[in-house]
Amino acid sequence: MRPAFAEAFCWPFEQAELAGNDDAERQRLLTFVIIGGGATGVEMAGAIAEIARQTLAKDFRRIDPRSARIILLEAGPRVLPTLPEDLSQQWQSLMGSGRRLRRPGRRLSIGPDLLP
Repeated sequence: MRPAFAEAFCWPFEQAELAGNDDAERQRLLTFVIIGGGATGVEMAGAIAEIARQTLAKDFRRIDPRSARIILLEAGPRVLPTLPEDLSQQWQSLMGSGRRLRRPGRRLSIGPDLLP
């Protein structure tokens, strides 16, 4: 039996595998949105990327988990605001393909209009 987090995290990949030829549905399922560019949000984005690109990379036949999109939403001017600015810039330069940073400003609600 898998832990609850693993179950919840693997579910979108498993559903994308079953989506058949529906590319839009597959892309929707493999898009992860993280709100907050502090240490926890940045760590979560990195963990999802690592799991999708390394741990799950060979576990599916119809999908490539490495195609997962990870979107980090940050209201402030930069990620990791409690750390020196050079570390924030370094993190942004390390973002690989499939990871995006969006700065929509402060919002009361989040909707599909924020997703590229």
